[in-house]
Amino acid sequence: MRSAWFLTSAVADVAEAREWYELQRPGLGDEFIDAVDTAVDSILGFPAAHPVVFRRSRRFLLPRFPYCLYYRIDDAGIIVVACLHAVRDPEHHRRRSRG
Repeated sequence: MRSAWFLTSAVADVAEAREWYELQRPGLGDEFIDAVDTAVDSILGFPAAHPVVFRRSRRFLLPRFPYCLYYRIDDAGIIVVACLHAVRDPEHHRRRSRG
């Protein structure tokens, strides 16, 4: 069974987005979390199905929400390195991937 791990910065990304959506409409933050969970399940099922966008990092576009999960494939599963708004400057992700 493959597993998923989130870097601390990716956890913070998800929490920040959840909070923002929750402020827009109560319950929407939980719907965002559900979308992230569904995305992780999909990625675990087919980890190589999504494009490599920088070095070994791949990008999964969340359905319904304009966010992307950036992840790397590991022997035991996937490592989510970021959850960023889809229109965010891609250089931001590249800088985080280097560090």
